[in-house]
Amino acid sequence: QDACPSTPGRAPNAEDCDDNDDTAHPGGTEVCDGADNDCDGLYDDQDPDLPPGGERDWYPDLDGDGYGVPPSLQMCTPPANTSLLDGDCDDGDPLVSPGALEIPDNGVDDDCDGVDATRAPLDTDGDGLPDAEEADGDFDGDGIPDREDPDSDNDGVLDGAEAPGAVHSDGNTTGPVPPV
Repeated sequence: QDACPSTPGRAPNAEDCDDNDDTAHPGGTEVCDGADNDCDGLYDDQDPDLPPGGERDWYPDLDGDGYGVPPSLQMCTPPANTSLLDGDCDDGDPLVSPGALEIPDNGVDDDCDGVDATRAPLDTDGDGLPDAEEADGDFDGDGIPDREDPDSDNDGVLDGAEAPGAVHSDGNTTGPVPPV
């Protein structure tokens, strides 16, 4: 008998599993793409023929903040509650992750950099000495406590403009004393 002529772009048998994908055919290489590339009826993660290294690392992310923790799961498609990013230092708190804003002095390493940031001590008068270290006195008698007075010795030069380590007439120094 005479065979019917084959149609261009069509296989002469029914073994091809996807006529619209020229990479899918019996003996094809399975890759992580959501398709059955080797026509064995199995897709991606379910196919033991998937070559090693084709999967991605998915990290468990129990708090849903977009960062997970090791160990990773190697799969093509993301399992539930996972992320491609690791590095979460508290996977029980969605406000703590490498992408979070650090909140100073809260006792929590919000951004997972290994430290809890601290604020610089308040220095209202700009003289380089923290307010807590300055006395509550008013050396120059102008009614402004020394810790808030920009010219606590009333010499006409703002404390912050005087040389570091300069001794004011009130006995305080401006900022740290330079090493000798």
